Amino acid sequence: MYAYSGANTMYRRNFLINVGGFRQDRATEDISIAWYHTFMNVTPKFAPDIVFHMNVPETFRDLYRQCKRWAQGGTEVWLTNFLKVFRHP
Repeated sequence: MYAYSGANTMYRRNFLINVGGFRQDRATEDISIAWYHTFMNVTPKFAPDIVFHMNVPETFRDLYRQCKRWAQGGTEVWLTNFLKVFRHP
């Protein structure tokens, strides 16, 4: 899985501790955590009955900023995990 929606994701405390918590040096820590899950061969669970609410970009400018942040975060995760990707079975 490439990324989880950071707005509606729960993590086990032990897992977050094992991966070093939320990375403050990344634009998108949810992408980083999803990749850690993959490298650790952890399968995410889906809870279809949970309802959540979130704020979404209301203007094209805000949407552009969000997409730009996602692109930056994805690139950061890719570059810092480049070797792990090729070593992972």
